[in-house]
Amino acid sequence: MDIIKAPTEITKSTLKEDSQKIIDAVLNGDLEAMRVQLHIKALEEMIKTIKSGIRDAVLHDADKYTGDDSFPAKITISQTGDRVNYDSDQEYSDIKAALKKREDDLKGAYYANKEGRPYISSDGEEVAVMPASKESEIIVKMELRK
Repeated sequence: MDIIKAPTEITKSTLKEDSQKIIDAVLNGDLEAMRVQLHIKALEEMIKTIKSGIRDAVLHDADKYTGDDSFPAKITISQTGDRVNYDSDQEYSDIKAALKKREDDLKGAYYANKEGRPYISSDGEEVAVMPASKESEIIVKMELRK
């Protein structure tokens, strides 16, 4: 069964429509969910490899398409910013270490509370329990075999 064919036009709306066709096919039982997920994972790996492999060629071609309204995507060229190495500053490193310790204490208090017990930090103080910012959920992980 042909669920999707290569679009004659690549737009956000055609991609959304084609995506919905696949979702509907899975939900209707026409396609097996795990097989679709496998194909998605494979495509993600391919996309990562292809993007890396053609990066220089894309940069070379970008000038041709900048401002070309007939191309199906708007192309702009920009430069990313420099990244400051904050870790080379001792005061920053000390603050970061203190923050990490506090995060560990709060996490310890959260899980100790789930077990019905208080959490005492390495400083000997009881740590207050903070609520979870996001509840856990069950997910399926997929890793392609070599």
